[in-house]
Amino acid sequence: MEGFMEIAVKDLSFHYTESSDAALSSLTFTIPSGSCCAILGPTGAGKTTLLYALSGALGAYSSGLGTGSVRIGGEEFNPFPKNVLFPRVGLALQEPHVQISGLRETVLEEIQFTLENIGLDEDLVESGAIDILKQMGILHLAERKPGSLSGGEMQRVALASLLVARPPIILLDEPVTSIDGPGCLTLARTIVSFKKKSTVLFTDTGLDLSLSVADWILVLTAGHQLFFGEKKLFLQNLQSFSEVLQTHTWESISNKLLLPGTNRQRRFARALGIQ
Repeated sequence: MEGFMEIAVKDLSFHYTESSDAALSSLTFTIPSGSCCAILGPTGAGKTTLLYALSGALGAYSSGLGTGSVRIGGEEFNPFPKNVLFPRVGLALQEPHVQISGLRETVLEEIQFTLENIGLDEDLVESGAIDILKQMGILHLAERKPGSLSGGEMQRVALASLLVARPPIILLDEPVTSIDGPGCLTLARTIVSFKKKSTVLFTDTGLDLSLSVADWILVLTAGHQLFFGEKKLFLQNLQSFSEVLQTHTWESISNKLLLPGTNRQRRFARALGIQ
């Protein structure tokens, strides 16, 4: 499979019906190969629609109206792919149970199922599945029935079933929704490890994961692009997005990240490379 790829979106707009408001409106941005972009905004901002457009799911399953273009690696689509691009582009949905096949008895077999479907050599299937379970911190779930898992456990298994294919582009739709604190930390570490070989985009309504792992930030509201740029520039303009993102001050962000010491704001800024 080819290596990670740049994503370029130009004047991308989309309406689910002729009479509906734009779900996406004139979006333009470029995400460099091998980097990570957080797509932020409130519910209804268009974050999920954008991921569906990039994955090919929107073109494959919606009859809506789109304009503009999307370039993935060296291939350009007008306005976006018409077929699901997996395993070149992997999309993890908000509802993890949708991505569990229901055809396998154990979590390990569920992960192996992905590798079998992409044609991996049989002798590599089990080792590849075990490796991703270890990386996601869920090896202890290997012999569990997928249907017996909690919401957070199922979310991590669904992510593992996608990431095991190591797609060059990884799209994660609100991946921390059902995951607890330790799981979020494992996810952050996993994203950092994957962005060395993949281009990663994920949506979120908060800032914790974004400030931990993202190189680029895209802010949407009601389908419109409010901001796109590097994390440093985003933080310098944070007050401009405080209402949309429901965060107000440096202190509130540093409190969330629980940085030790009395001068957390300065230490936080230095850690992020903006001081």
